[in-house]
Amino acid sequence: VALLENGGYFVDKSLLIKELIDNPNLVTLITRPRRFGKSLNFSMLKYFWENPECRATNPLLHRDVSHLFSDLAIARAGEEYMEEQGQYPVIFFSFRGAKMNAWEDTTRMIIFEIAREFKRHNYLLQSDLLSLAEKEKFTKLMEEKGSLSEYSQGILMLSGHLNRYFKKTVIVLIDEYDTPIQQGYLREYFDNILNFFRP
Repeated sequence: VALLENGGYFVDKSLLIKELIDNPNLVTLITRPRRFGKSLNFSMLKYFWENPECRATNPLLHRDVSHLFSDLAIARAGEEYMEEQGQYPVIFFSFRGAKMNAWEDTTRMIIFEIAREFKRHNYLLQSDLLSLAEKEKFTKLMEEKGSLSEYSQGILMLSGHLNRYFKKTVIVLIDEYDTPIQQGYLREYFDNILNFFRP
């Protein structure tokens, strides 16, 4: 957002959005070398698809950002693509920082990242759709007080709540998913990290 609004240099890769809409797969894996713009593309996807209510906890971004795409290739691709803008709940994780030498430190970083996303969607706690027990579990994960097994199921839980709230498909974007896995292989906690991520 800041890059475009402040006149920064931006290579227009917005037709990636068209490609993903035209080929709706359950899972899409995007592999590119380092420094190839994957994280910037994830940010672009998030701001294109995300319902503004998902940004309710950030007053600077709780607004319509469709103008950011009005001069990009995706806007020229057809109205049917721009109609998808701002329509979905989005969960976004980046595990870039989860590459510590010890398993315990890595899990702390993963828990922090998952809790951060729960905090971002804490408007769900005001909804009557969640039961008292669900709100208590949500709050526990948001406050980094859950067990490792609960955080392992955290993405599934949060996406389920968002699906009920918005009545829309939830888009889950995971950047640098392989960073803690690679670090686990190098630092001999590979089995631990695989057991965490498999669910």
